[in-house]
Amino acid sequence: MDAVRTRKTPQLAPGETPPDIVEAEGVGPLDLRTLQSRIIGDRDGTDVGAWGDAGEGGRYTAAQVLKPYRVFQELVTLVDGSFAFILPLDTAVNGEIKFDGWLPDLNIMVDAKHIFEFIFDRNGVPHESGWFAETWQEEWPATAQAQLAALAHAGMDAQLVWVMLNEQYAELALRGFEDANVAGVTVETIAQWLERTGR
Repeated sequence: MDAVRTRKTPQLAPGETPPDIVEAEGVGPLDLRTLQSRIIGDRDGTDVGAWGDAGEGGRYTAAQVLKPYRVFQELVTLVDGSFAFILPLDTAVNGEIKFDGWLPDLNIMVDAKHIFEFIFDRNGVPHESGWFAETWQEEWPATAQAQLAALAHAGMDAQLVWVMLNEQYAELALRGFEDANVAGVTVETIAQWLERTGR
């Protein structure tokens, strides 16, 4: 984790053009020219879902700093992060749930989770209380439960896969799901995911 902490997020100099190949922090390079675009409204083989605007802005901040989580998501999905696959759910905010990716050939909905170092103390032990712990104890299980509900509401038997940066995050996600009685989510590290998808 210390190596990840000390790494500087790439920033563009004034007038500099964004590179075609960027570093997915903690993983490796990603060639942005290989990313797929999506058509807004395309159902991509589903009855009720559709590709839409992820609503997360560009790959760089207003200060021209690369967003590491965005690149990690794109490495996982191989889809431009400006798109999300959206399923309706009446109980959700705005009546919809967004997924980072939909892989119809594999029948997988995927959610990518990058760096959450604030969840851990200096010794790499996860915080058990306070707002540090809310992410893995409450937010992750609530998100997964909503995603599972959206899949069920849509009548889809797709597998829900969460891809985490490393084993430490994956184990914590599994623990959070178990403590909250959330079942039906497959949690993999990025290494496992890349192997599964033949990369």
